[in-house]
Amino acid sequence: LDWAADDSAALATPLLAACDAVLHLAARPKPWETHQTVLLNNVAGDCALFSAAADAACGGGGCRRVVYASTNHVQHGATMGPSPESLDSSRHGAHKQSESALASVASPPDPSCFYAVGKLHGENLGRLFARQAGLEVVALRIGWVVAEVNPLHSRWVQDENSREYMRAMYLGHEDCAEIFHRAISRPLPDFSRLGKGNFGIAYAVSRNTRRVFALKDTAALLGYMPEQNVEEFFAGSGEPG
Repeated sequence: LDWAADDSAALATPLLAACDAVLHLAARPKPWETHQTVLLNNVAGDCALFSAAADAACGGGGCRRVVYASTNHVQHGATMGPSPESLDSSRHGAHKQSESALASVASPPDPSCFYAVGKLHGENLGRLFARQAGLEVVALRIGWVVAEVNPLHSRWVQDENSREYMRAMYLGHEDCAEIFHRAISRPLPDFSRLGKGNFGIAYAVSRNTRRVFALKDTAALLGYMPEQNVEEFFAGSGEPG
C-alpha cells in the first residue's frame, strides 16, 4: 500500500476495520531527508493513516488505538552537536543535569531536522484525530534502536559523534518490546483524555546514564520505567565513562 497515494486512506480503511490497533512505523526515517521527501512521503502518509483509522472506527470497526512512531529529533535541536545524529554531552544529559532539568513532553518542541518537523506534524495530526474522531493515540518519541544486541557492533555507531549520541538515545531491545506492547494494549490513564478520545506522548528511550529525556512521562502514560542502560556495553569496550 502506497501511503502517499491519493486513494491510500480509502484502500486502508477496510483493512484497519479488522484491527484493534495499528502501530504506524512507516516513514522515510533519516535526519538528512529533504523537506520535499518528508512532505510527499511522511506527512502525506501520516494523514492518510489517521484518516483511515478514524473512518474504520466511525464505521464500527475495531481500530481505535494508533501508536505513532515519532522521534527524539523533535526535541533534539538544543542538545545536538555538529549534526542531527550527534550530541553535546559536555552540557546535556542526566550525568550533568538533575532529572528535573531534563526535557519532558511539556518542554517545547525543538526539531533538529526536516524529518523531525514532519514527525511533529504527525503528533499534531494524532492530537487532532483524538479530539475530533475519538481515536486513542500514543505518540512514542523513539531514541535509537539498532538490530545488534550490542549497539557498538552496529555499522552506524563507529565514530565519536555517533557513540555520544547512542549513549543518550539508546533503546534496548527488551525496553523496546515492552514499551510498544504497553502502547498498543494498556488502557490509557484519565489524564490523556482529549475531546472524544485520548492522546499521550511517551519517550521510547532506555534508562541511560546520559539520557536527555525525563522518563517520568513514559512511566505515567504506560506504567513502565525503562530498565536497560547502554553504559554496560561502553564499560565493556574500555571507553571512559
